[in-house]
Amino acid sequence: MPLTERLKKLDLSIQILLGLFLGILTGLFFGESAQVIGWIGEAWIRLMQMAVIPYVTLSLISGVGSLDMKLAKLLAIRGTLLLFLFWFISALVLVAMPMAFPSWVDASFLSHNQITSAQAFDPIELYVPDNPFYSLANGMVPAVVVFSIILGIALINTKNRYNLLSSFEVVIEALTHVMKFIMRLTPIGVFSIVAVAAGTLTMEELAQLEVYFSVYAVASILLTFGIIPMVISMFTSFSYADVMRFSRSALLTGFVTQNILVTLPLLICKSNELFEKYQMNSDQNKHVVDVIIPVIFNFPLTGRLLALLFIPFAAWMSGSSLELSHYPSLIVTGIFSLFAKAQVALNFLMDMFYIPHDLLNLYLPSSILNGKFDAMVSVMNLFAFSLIITVSISGQLKIRMSRILRYGGASLVLLMTTVLGTKFLLGMVTEQTYNKDKLLMNMQPAEFQMKSLHVFDDLPDAPRIMSDRTSDDLLQQIIKDGVLRVGYRAERVPLSFFNNDAQLVGLDVDLFNRLGEELGVRVEYYPFDWNNFFDLLNERYLDVVPAVSFSTYNLLKVDLSQPYLKGKLSFITKDFRRHDFTSLEVLKQHESISLAMLGDAEYIDNLKRRIKRLIPGTQINIVPVENYNEFFEMGNNVDALIESAEVGAGLTLLHPDYSVMTLPDVEMSFPMSYAVPKGEKAFAEFLSNWLAAKQATGRIDFLRDYWIYGEGSKVGKRRWSIREDVLGW
Repeated sequence: MPLTERLKKLDLSIQILLGLFLGILTGLFFGESAQVIGWIGEAWIRLMQMAVIPYVTLSLISGVGSLDMKLAKLLAIRGTLLLFLFWFISALVLVAMPMAFPSWVDASFLSHNQITSAQAFDPIELYVPDNPFYSLANGMVPAVVVFSIILGIALINTKNRYNLLSSFEVVIEALTHVMKFIMRLTPIGVFSIVAVAAGTLTMEELAQLEVYFSVYAVASILLTFGIIPMVISMFTSFSYADVMRFSRSALLTGFVTQNILVTLPLLICKSNELFEKYQMNSDQNKHVVDVIIPVIFNFPLTGRLLALLFIPFAAWMSGSSLELSHYPSLIVTGIFSLFAKAQVALNFLMDMFYIPHDLLNLYLPSSILNGKFDAMVSVMNLFAFSLIITVSISGQLKIRMSRILRYGGASLVLLMTTVLGTKFLLGMVTEQTYNKDKLLMNMQPAEFQMKSLHVFDDLPDAPRIMSDRTSDDLLQQIIKDGVLRVGYRAERVPLSFFNNDAQLVGLDVDLFNRLGEELGVRVEYYPFDWNNFFDLLNERYLDVVPAVSFSTYNLLKVDLSQPYLKGKLSFITKDFRRHDFTSLEVLKQHESISLAMLGDAEYIDNLKRRIKRLIPGTQINIVPVENYNEFFEMGNNVDALIESAEVGAGLTLLHPDYSVMTLPDVEMSFPMSYAVPKGEKAFAEFLSNWLAAKQATGRIDFLRDYWIYGEGSKVGKRRWSIREDVLGW
């Protein structure tokens, strides 16, 4: 028999494991070269998402609409209460388990999300569809779910509903065939995704992913063998031992196959067997079990909600943490979003909480193993629903405060003990060495370092002499003299700074190196202070100063080019103070705040007025500083430093006990431009046109990604591979 035929006859779970194994081998063998097959995994993910929302919509409408009114009311009231109980339990676990992430000092390069203004969270827009077709077309899963449930309820009292429902069943069956076909492609998709991950993940990322694996597995085991069985015993007469004995075959099947659907007949059978042992078997109980398990199967169960752990993990991995105030919206939105596939929900939630999207690539490989724990928890959750709802409808529910307090208290103690124990163990085994500062300081020029580049420690001995001075002729004088004098601040990472090789590097340096090469002149860099840069320009000691705020105040002193960087307003503050700067509303709650600022007195006063307009009820105490080190030496004596997010993120890489905080609900920025001497409008216009040309060719975007978003820190660090490092191919 040909090998391909043998592979086709293998169970799908075995094929997926084989794809996982081969993907790991391929990634280890080829290293970063494995990225060439990344498009296969992306295509598979898109196919997976293609049929999800139509399937969810029709299955919910069909499942709810097929119920009779009496049973529907009972199931709706009691099922909803029980569903809320399990969602509440899931919420407690989701809030508690991230506390087990090891405490470490970390920082990260700026992400695109940090300088993108957030849209305010609007639950009405998210959950109440004014146009369900718009919600369907735009993947607004929560609104789609609400619409589907409402339509399903309306169908219960509709005549001839089965004519429509039978049509829906045909479409659902067709979508099921589509999803089964896509599922058959899963081993290929898994192979591609895992190969790319194995070929590109660093050891640091693997160590951090180990944290997610561990916390997810511990939370799953806690729910499956601890909390959910105790909830069953809390409301029924079934003993813990019997609950585990009658559920273990379904739990094992769900874990091995990673498929909840195949466990439904087994769950129905085992539920009836348990009722028979306790002499509670009846036709009504059998009918309730037959209905409740397939209906509840369509709702986000506890196991599926564990996927939301990836959001606080991704926030932790990116060098921050999810604020406690964010968890209510995470859980509520996550519950509705998880009516769809977890990949769709997480994609939506990462947008909502402004978490870098590239981290989502870590979820897909991890879900191959975590999916087994997900299925195991969901199976136990379905078993609990079957038992508790059936007992409730038959009038045999036992609600005793003593039992509730005993089992509830035991569950809370077990949860906190688990969190503390997991945190202790992860702290023992997780590598916590900080090296992001070294990544920054080891960065090299993006393209080249000009041979004719000269960096000085002091200002020029004399100003530029303008020969035959007419007007607007600075550019011609620069070309004639063969020298371009540029001001620099050595501490302004990542725009200009000295790396570990004592080279002056940064985004601005790369841009001026390019400009000097194109003009055919030597670039000379001279240090300056913000207190005197106007004079240095206007007295002709400097020709241009980069990264100057494009503001009315500066326009009155010098001429400016068009902006080339956004300069998003940010606050650099101690990590333990970051919650004080999460939003404008939080900032307004302060009675007073002390802010450090760089610049001359007039500029600082102007900036203070802008901040005061944002928080009029707060007393602002300004602390002028000459440089960033002066601010960091102040420690807790000042609340925060005002700086652009582009520069602030670089500073926190060197000072990881600080965080750069932007206000997602405020559109306030300091657009950065080139400053030239007052009256040199032609030179300013030339620089504007030159920057526009570099923007059009993608050069500025490239340098922004390289320096500000940290792509340059990855250059030259090839991943180890068998092909190159062992075989030498």
